[in-house]
Amino acid sequence: MKRLVLTFHIAIVACLVGVVMYHIWSPEILINDSLEYKLAANNMVDYNTLYGCVLNEPLDFRLYGKRTLGYPIFILFQLESDFLILLVSVSIYALIFFLGINILAKFTQTLMAFMLYLFLFVANITLALHTTFVMADLLLAAIITAGVSVCFESRISLAARVKGLSLLWAIGLLLKPVLLPSLILAPVLLIYFKNVHHKWYLYIVLPFVVFIVGSFVNMQNTQVFEYSSISTINLGQYNSKLMVTSAEGKEEGDAYVNQNTFQIPRNAEEYAKYKEGVTKLAFDQLKSNPLAYAKVHLAGMIKMILDPGRFELYTFFGVNDKEQSLTELLYAREWQKLKTALYRNKTVFVLFVVLFLLSIMKLFIALFSISKNRNTLLLWLIIFYFIAITGPIGAARFMMPVSILYSVLICLGAERILNFFKKRTKS
Repeated sequence: MKRLVLTFHIAIVACLVGVVMYHIWSPEILINDSLEYKLAANNMVDYNTLYGCVLNEPLDFRLYGKRTLGYPIFILFQLESDFLILLVSVSIYALIFFLGINILAKFTQTLMAFMLYLFLFVANITLALHTTFVMADLLLAAIITAGVSVCFESRISLAARVKGLSLLWAIGLLLKPVLLPSLILAPVLLIYFKNVHHKWYLYIVLPFVVFIVGSFVNMQNTQVFEYSSISTINLGQYNSKLMVTSAEGKEEGDAYVNQNTFQIPRNAEEYAKYKEGVTKLAFDQLKSNPLAYAKVHLAGMIKMILDPGRFELYTFFGVNDKEQSLTELLYAREWQKLKTALYRNKTVFVLFVVLFLLSIMKLFIALFSISKNRNTLLLWLIIFYFIAITGPIGAARFMMPVSILYSVLICLGAERILNFFKKRTKS
């Protein structure tokens, strides 16, 4: 058995070394998100401005608040060096592995569970490939996993745990605005701790401080008090567009976002009108056919759980079709075009199919972990939060921050299945 454990550890290292070496020797991967993060970091140094594009070109006011402060600051700490970012990302990958082990140990000590965790970590291609992407998702995965690990750590005091969680919560919000809706929990927790533990844990307001500071930074540039423009972009150019695409077809979806309302805002006045216009148009569209949107939202949630990392695989191996959105093709039910896009490289396609089938098995096994255990329920709630917030655009990269928690639940589900059959055999 020790040999098997060693084999899995070697497999993790070999997988990571292979990914890194292929990345170093292959042509540079061009991802729009990465470019925006890099330019935002560069503009912070050169112009003291958070802007995700080239400042001496015509301005797009959406790009002032699209990328939050956290990851550009992370890039600056690595001296804007791709090699240092890669090195630190690999270290974060290793940290996530051990944090997951620590969380799993809070639930079980069986060798089978730890062996399965090792296998799932090796099979988590999305996590491994993100070590080579200049994107915030891997770092957010570390923050979320560390937060849960701190939450379950009974050897430290409640005050220390609240401090640690508040700090990680604030850093997570700095990285990605997906945590913004979770701020509603801050006053609830503040009152809860006061009533139950008779003490004000004011560290909990730290994420609010991040929200206010980030919003004021954006207000200086756009005259609009908002934490990130990504919310408006997602609402108009993704959520409502995907609903139109699903209900009426891809051409109608394209026509929807080609309306004057979606024109690129070039100044503060245009941006205010853009934000107001897109928000109203999108909500009107969603309210006009709530059932159609509910279907798209649910489909996105299911896609997020089952996606084994299509974007990461096809992007890493340089076979991703940048000209069209596969999510739009899926919702428009244009199966032939979708098949053509997926089948661009046979080897990558086969790997994708194998990992997709594994994703179905993982979901089936994970469902057996559902129990009355409060800690298990907490893991499910955190995962459900990310899935529900992401909705129509659900994909593996958005699942990645909670992928380790999901792996822990799969291990617990497998353990319950095994125990069930053991009991049946004895009886």
